[in-house]
Amino acid sequence: MTIFIIRRLIVTIPVVLLVGIAAFLLVHLTPGDPADFFLDPDSPVEEIERIRARLGLDQPLPVQFVNWFGGVIRGDLGQSFHQRRPVLEMFGRAFPPTIYLTVTSLLLALIIAIPIGIFSAIRQDSLLDRFASVFVLIGVATPNFWLGLLLIQLFAVQLGWLPAQGFVRPEADVWGSLRSLILPSIALGYSGAALIARMTRSGMLEVLRQDFIRTARAKGIAENRVNYVHALRNAFNPILTVIGLAVASLISGSLVVELVFNFPGVGRLVVDSVFRRDYPVIQGSLLLIAGITIVVNLVIDMLYAVTDPRIRYA
Repeated sequence: MTIFIIRRLIVTIPVVLLVGIAAFLLVHLTPGDPADFFLDPDSPVEEIERIRARLGLDQPLPVQFVNWFGGVIRGDLGQSFHQRRPVLEMFGRAFPPTIYLTVTSLLLALIIAIPIGIFSAIRQDSLLDRFASVFVLIGVATPNFWLGLLLIQLFAVQLGWLPAQGFVRPEADVWGSLRSLILPSIALGYSGAALIARMTRSGMLEVLRQDFIRTARAKGIAENRVNYVHALRNAFNPILTVIGLAVASLISGSLVVELVFNFPGVGRLVVDSVFRRDYPVIQGSLLLIAGITIVVNLVIDMLYAVTDPRIRYA
């Protein structure tokens, strides 16, 4: 296991480098100049060039990339053009709400999706199975921002049960924090729950048709043990893969959901930075999101060996 982790960490080095190059080029090749946001449209060219020199944008792109990525290696993502604050400090304030939202959305998706997928596979073609199919179809087809607007209209505007926007930090008010997370978590986690439920059902159906399941039943093993110990464990690796993909989609999807619910997370920070052409913040956000995705995939690969001993022995 240790050798496997070391190999995976070595493989991530070129991945991080490629992500850094892609983030840098995508940001710098987009139309617009950050210096334009500091000056009036009628400002003289000399003033614009002075601002560009202060921001380090007058240097060639390879030099800018080496300077920026060298700072990344040292743990420095640079300084925001507009707020004149370190990017890591800005993410330190914006990431906790996004992490809370992502974790609650994932937990909500798992609590709903896995039982639905298991029961619909065990009772194939039953009323519950048809309900699960409708649940999956609606979840895949519904945009999370549109679902968020519907939830706000129903539970915040019409019923007044939950807040429509904002986020309360848990250290200030635990119950208020949970209430502020309910609607955005549902809006963000529904599509992930639909995909996980679909994969759980298909994986369970495939395993339940295997010979060893029939043998276990022929030996008189209890049906619950056959379903939840033998079948579920052998069907869990594909479910883990989908969970890993769901985490990445939740992090990216939170950008839109945070705008709908006026959530003070990374999504709003990134969108504001895009409109202001704040290159260091945009580049840092892309790199951090890619890093989280890499770590999640590494954890999923490690869990494969836990759920399937054949992988550990190999």
